Amino acid sequence: LPNNRAIKSMTEAFVRQAAPGMLLPRMVAVGDMQLDEALGPMLDPIDADITILPAIGSFDRLMLLAKLVNDHKPRDATLSPAEALRLARKLADLIDELEVDLVDFTQIQDIAIDADLAGHWQSAYGQLLLILPAYHAALSARKLMGPAERRNHLLAALERRLAENMVESPIIAVGITTSAKAVARVLRRVALMPNGHVILPGVDLALSDERWDDLSAATDDAQGFGRRRNVEVHPQFHLKHLLELMGIDRSEIDVLPTAQSEPKGAAISEIFCLPEHSVQWQGLPAVRKSLPHAKWLEAEDSAQEAKAIAVRIRGALEVAHKRTALITPDRELAVRVAGQLRRWGIQVDDSAGIPLLQTPPGTLALALVDAISSRFSASAILAIAKHPLAFAGAERLAWLDHVRELDLALRGTPNGVGLSAITTRLQAARKPNEQLMIWWSEVATLLAPLERTDSKPFNDVLATLRDVATSLTDGAIWRGASGRELARMWEEVTLGDLTILGRVEATGLVATFKEIFSSAVVRPPYGGHPRVAIYGLLEARLQQADLLICSGLNEGTWPQIAQPDPWLAPAIRRHLKLPTLDRNIGLSAHDLATALGAQEVLLTRARRDRGGPTVASRFLLRIKALTAESLEADEALLSWANAL
Repeated sequence: LPNNRAIKSMTEAFVRQAAPGMLLPRMVAVGDMQLDEALGPMLDPIDADITILPAIGSFDRLMLLAKLVNDHKPRDATLSPAEALRLARKLADLIDELEVDLVDFTQIQDIAIDADLAGHWQSAYGQLLLILPAYHAALSARKLMGPAERRNHLLAALERRLAENMVESPIIAVGITTSAKAVARVLRRVALMPNGHVILPGVDLALSDERWDDLSAATDDAQGFGRRRNVEVHPQFHLKHLLELMGIDRSEIDVLPTAQSEPKGAAISEIFCLPEHSVQWQGLPAVRKSLPHAKWLEAEDSAQEAKAIAVRIRGALEVAHKRTALITPDRELAVRVAGQLRRWGIQVDDSAGIPLLQTPPGTLALALVDAISSRFSASAILAIAKHPLAFAGAERLAWLDHVRELDLALRGTPNGVGLSAITTRLQAARKPNEQLMIWWSEVATLLAPLERTDSKPFNDVLATLRDVATSLTDGAIWRGASGRELARMWEEVTLGDLTILGRVEATGLVATFKEIFSSAVVRPPYGGHPRVAIYGLLEARLQQADLLICSGLNEGTWPQIAQPDPWLAPAIRRHLKLPTLDRNIGLSAHDLATALGAQEVLLTRARRDRGGPTVASRFLLRIKALTAESLEADEALLSWANAL
């Protein structure tokens, strides 16, 4: 199976069918690198026939690459610690891409740089030629491997074992659509075994041969530097690419006996066709231009959208055994919906998780860092004092009374910087509040160690932050799922080599802290409502529900536009046959096309979010263009949401 979420869903599916009980098959994840998952234990045996070195830790690799980026930067360039970390993270992604696609370093070395490339691309390419050998040498010296390289070796060993030792029990590969070459070779081996089966989700067997062949990513010239048609945005492109890597023709694929073809499949296929084929829409019969099982909703803002979604989910729960799932790449919207559902006592699992820095422990840690960076401005101090974790015990009410008094006393033009400036301001008040002064002196004493961290080594800053946060919350910052994740991440960072960061200036402290902790995600323990789920796009694959709500259908959210690679020019990426930025759009299109196949679908978007006006997703615009007036708008749902 592709990932651990799929294993959980498959287990639940078996349990629902079990009467009175059954032995489950052994299930193992291939390991989704986008979810930072490793290969399952069955694919990583202790008694492997070849020695496979352990993988380097993600944070250790980030620090190693940041050091190499700093060591090989152009002479006239200056990099802040945050910029070095940002470039290192992008470089780690590029290295994984190269290793997943089995691109050898010599292929990069042998590229003749075109004179038309801009100077910054040529400079980045020159840096890359120096960094990659140094990176591999450092890994060899430590007797470690990169995660993608190790995964390739393990999958190659698995393929050899399957070829040499015919397994008697059936082997079924389900839902794996990654175009990694090592994975494709394993899938081909399983498909060729007498007792092997490969089940691919959502391959469009009804698509005409002409349209299928048009998905080939042919280039204009033999060197590969020419432009190619934008075919990677098609939802079937990555499946066609996988079949080509497996050496399997689409005509060799059979439909599962339990599957039933439905008329809406033809309409869904038309929605996502290549632009040149949309001219045929005019001659299509009405049945191929309608989605009778789908409705759409356009809210004024994301708060109203979340409320409407919660009302729809609550209504669906009135139907016995009806299962509902919300699919959205918008994490803020997912949090809003989960919050709205709590008004009815419905606890729901958000499988995509919440970024650590958006959880209460994360926001408090960030507020403490911001206080150092802003020289203890009034707003930064109040953000710390008002935080729900600060003095959350029996003294909380008295604490908040003092915080409100402090808030009123600090209104107006600021005078000076630092904790002493606030003390001076309180003393200079027309009517000094003695009780507030006593309280503030205790708070200032608590926060005083943070004032002495300016231009100190980053590990000293982290140690001080840890002690202050523990005292401020009586240890509550390290409790719960998010607190434990913060503690785990904090320990991993403090045990790493932080010498590359050196002395971090106060002004750059927030950016550096965010770069280090931004990758951490808190996934709450399972145990929410059994008939309601919230999924991100990756987690939604292979999931089913009676009602699917696809939300956040705005451009830049669904599809998410990938950030450009700062290391390799697009022309070089095409030459190496690496995925372009459009590949993510095609995967997002496939996710939506699959979701549209549910029994009942609701599509939602908001005209505004916290950033301002939004633009409707290209996918939603295509759906409305094909279905015209036949796609029903759910106006009643907005009325219910507004009535709450």
